[in-house]
Amino acid sequence: LVYAITFERLGRMNMPLKFTVVFQDSTSKKYLIPNTWFTPPTKDSILKKWYGWDLIQPTYTATLETNSKIKSVRIDPEMVLADADNSNNQWGKKTNRTWQFDHRVPQTKSWKYRRNYVRPDAWYNGFDGMQLGIHAEGKYFNKYNYHISVWGNTTLGQNLRNSTDLNPQYIAFNAIYDRHLNYLSKELVVNSQLAFNTGIWKGKLGFEKTFRKQDQRNARFTKLSVFAKYIYRL
Repeated sequence: LVYAITFERLGRMNMPLKFTVVFQDSTSKKYLIPNTWFTPPTKDSILKKWYGWDLIQPTYTATLETNSKIKSVRIDPEMVLADADNSNNQWGKKTNRTWQFDHRVPQTKSWKYRRNYVRPDAWYNGFDGMQLGIHAEGKYFNKYNYHISVWGNTTLGQNLRNSTDLNPQYIAFNAIYDRHLNYLSKELVVNSQLAFNTGIWKGKLGFEKTFRKQDQRNARFTKLSVFAKYIYRL
């Protein structure tokens, strides 16, 4: 069997790249792609050099001959590269997404895992009453950020002023999703929201672009935002 595996460098720096291939027969093999200047000492199978830098040669294709079908490919298995986003380091089974209970105690950020949190949630307003549901959220550095809440209405504690008021809604939700589009333009973010609660539909879609001099640590910046919002009451 012959496989052609293509790697893409999303940043500017070209570094020696190690990757591990796992086969269907449960065996694995390690490889090393040297960069333009350096071939580190290793026991891995050494492939041809990846010549390039920045926009020069941003992709590299490795041709592998194997006796078994490939199950997964993971780059930087030892996590030693200066890689700000390792969520795209593996083809095949995804391993760095985690789910855990949101106990509301802040935790140290980890670039090794895409953490997702879930917890019970409650919401009250006089028109609908007490709403009980579930809340989930997650984010991964400067890639994405989402919050989703879904409630079921118990109608307990309603405070309707007269019997002619509309019937309360029995399902409500609020979903917010922000996605960074750095592959299109640096510090460009798309913001979106869709919600239905207290008899009101709300929607938002927009883009936000930050302009900085030098780098992202510069405290002086200009931010441009363009949004479209929608509100409708039943």
